[in-house]
Amino acid sequence: MTMMEKILKIENLQLVIEKRAKLVQTRSELDRFQISSNDFNCTMRLNDSDGNVFTTSFTPGIKKVIEFLKTSFDASITEAENKITF
Repeated sequence: MTMMEKILKIENLQLVIEKRAKLVQTRSELDRFQISSNDFNCTMRLNDSDGNVFTTSFTPGIKKVIEFLKTSFDASITEAENKITF
């Protein structure tokens, strides 16, 4: 590898490492999110780019969304880690 190729590889690795760190941080935040057995102890709010808002306090649905997000973040973290090669 030329010096420039090595530098580019290092810069690309740094981007992947930063992306992984953000994913891990967000995944950790999901782990700290507490939902009790009370069906209305939390609220989820979604906003789209047109300004539409969807809000729900349906705990079973919120639990499924959180589990889906955890699984998706886990997959993205694994993908990022697989890109970290030397």
